[in-house]
Amino acid sequence: MEQLLQSLPGFWMGEAIETPVGRMNYDMVFHTCSDGTIAGVAKTGASLHYWQFIRGQDYHRIRFLSTFRGNRIPIVLLPQPTEGSALSYYAPDLKMLTLAINHSPSVIDIRVFHHGKPHVHIQLTQQDGKQVQIPPHHSLSNSCRGFPIEE
Repeated sequence: MEQLLQSLPGFWMGEAIETPVGRMNYDMVFHTCSDGTIAGVAKTGASLHYWQFIRGQDYHRIRFLSTFRGNRIPIVLLPQPTEGSALSYYAPDLKMLTLAINHSPSVIDIRVFHHGKPHVHIQLTQQDGKQVQIPPHHSLSNSCRGFPIEE
């Protein structure tokens, strides 16, 4: 996980290539927050998705919030043992949700599962040095705050 956290800050061109409603844009700008959390927001068209990778003394966790249907309650995902190179997480408060993250320095592959079945597949590719105009939802203050700006 530490390798992933070190590679995250910056602009990632992304796409949710599998979702219940079809493909959608999933660009993200990850920021390093003042507390060391690495955070970013994707604007899917139907909602904002807030991802916060939080360092801990014993383990790292992920805080995820989707604003779909007006939701404002984040989900905390904790690491679980796994075989192979994928990082695996589960939501203790939402037993049906798990995710697997495979990564290299320039590509992140996130698979979200509901009840063990594939639900969403996201691919992110780092865009080193690419100058992008950052929309408000990608701002450092919005990402690190971890809850929605007014849309």
